Amino acid sequence: MDASHILALPADIQERIMSFLDAAGILACIEASRQLAELIDSTVSLQYQLELSLAGMVDGPPGGASVRARLEALRACRDAQSCGEHPLYEIVDRGDRFWFLPSAETEIVYIDVSHPDRLLTVYRPRSEYCGLAESRETFGGVRALLGAHPGLHMSHVYVDYKQDLMVYSYFVIHTNLNRSRAHCHFASLSDGFNPHPLASRRELTGDQAIPLAGSARISLRVAGDLVLWTTSGIAILSVIVYNWKTGVIVWRMDSENGLKGRQYNVDVGLISSSALVLIDTAEFFLCLYRFDPTATSDSSTASADGYVCMLQLPERTSIELACSVEHCNAYSLESRSAIPAPASFLPDRSLTVLVLKFVWHPQLIELLEGTPAQRNESCRLFVPLETLHRFLNGSKDTRSGIMADSSDGVRCGFDTDAKDDCRVIPWEEWGPRGTRMVRMKADSRFASRHGPIIAIYDGTTVAGGRRIDIYEVHPLAATTIPPLGQPCAPPSTAVAPPSSLAPAEGSSATDSTTIDGPLDESYIANSPGWKDPIRTTYPVRKTTRYAPNLSSDGLHFCDIRVAADGLVMRRY
Repeated sequence: MDASHILALPADIQERIMSFLDAAGILACIEASRQLAELIDSTVSLQYQLELSLAGMVDGPPGGASVRARLEALRACRDAQSCGEHPLYEIVDRGDRFWFLPSAETEIVYIDVSHPDRLLTVYRPRSEYCGLAESRETFGGVRALLGAHPGLHMSHVYVDYKQDLMVYSYFVIHTNLNRSRAHCHFASLSDGFNPHPLASRRELTGDQAIPLAGSARISLRVAGDLVLWTTSGIAILSVIVYNWKTGVIVWRMDSENGLKGRQYNVDVGLISSSALVLIDTAEFFLCLYRFDPTATSDSSTASADGYVCMLQLPERTSIELACSVEHCNAYSLESRSAIPAPASFLPDRSLTVLVLKFVWHPQLIELLEGTPAQRNESCRLFVPLETLHRFLNGSKDTRSGIMADSSDGVRCGFDTDAKDDCRVIPWEEWGPRGTRMVRMKADSRFASRHGPIIAIYDGTTVAGGRRIDIYEVHPLAATTIPPLGQPCAPPSTAVAPPSSLAPAEGSSATDSTTIDGPLDESYIANSPGWKDPIRTTYPVRKTTRYAPNLSSDGLHFCDIRVAADGLVMRRY
């Protein structure tokens, strides 16, 4: 059927057909036909469907606000962000008494260490445009839990409020007093931290004995039924992916199988219910692995060379270009039904982004070699989940032109010198179109992330406020709905601070580095850290908010987190 036949159909049938299109399809209709563009422009449901995709949001559950009201709220939210007026919400922490715990992005979890019972609180800030009211639920019994497990530290806890789950881990000294083993428990928040009724095992014990040195550490992340549990010590690293409901270890790797000596240089994150990414920050590459989440028995230990493919990072000029992982766990099992009922819309957590930070430290070169120090430099690399999936699945994306060979080839281990016979993907074949690298001030600091939204505190302080840059990283982030008959065009991202927070005349609120060219450009040249210029073009929308240093009652700005439609500031 050609376009003329479609245009001959009744308007309600045309609307019904277009409701099955994704955002790219709707935009194509707008550009292809003025009649279809007028229909879309006059149809609230299609406008809302398109605006959600352009904003990186998902619709809330049925009921509550009408589609028209949701569309108006979403547009108002986007307009406020474009003007640098993101809603600011506050957590008041007088006396700096709250200990914040790792948790899902939709809630903020903290323990009040000043309370006799060490109360645990799950807090959800109000979201003005999303239609969410502030909520707070408190759970007692933390002091008793800490007393029962003296080795438990609050940084070794992960809370999944929607599953009524708290996972916690600690080291226990065994017969050999110089070594310990990590133990992991799965508790119910609502039942006084007793074993969770859906947990198949009450306790999981780590595979390897860890030396009792100050370097011993634990990392926990939860995604639905899966728990990613990492323990490390001197020359020891163990990574386990565990299904806490079936009691099966579905994937594992340790330092005896290719990770020896890498405990400080490796981070791991789940990118789907059957795959994970391993980032080696010393050798500068990402490896993608698969596992079977339906396994009925514990997995054997995976070998380092069992990856699907290895994605190389850009070539550096010096070892002093350090890399660190600021946010790794990118996978969420949350469905639309899991969105809080009153919410009209929320950030799409399936668009989560892996965040890597690169910092050039020339001072060490000056100290060791006596050469003049060059400038400090900081870059963030945003790696979208869809880019990793594209290479994991061996498919081609026609929009970006990125190609991943679907053949298995001959896999190699972490010996990157043997890459000719391996599924090793050079940076040039995946990075320029599949990622976005942003150059920033050296003292910029990662704040938090919510779905495709990333907040970076860049270290700039102006009269009465601090600058926070907010990046939206997803396929349609730089796309706007064009006027009738006009092609799509990316928006301007320049945002000026509110006049009340503008730098005072003669102040030093300008960029303190001496990087050639503007910050946040897609083309990075003249960098002392990278061997070649770097250009990345994955779509990004950037807005900026200036947060006041002091609240009306004199409390100081402490840190900041991304909320559903704005930012949450902690003040003390």
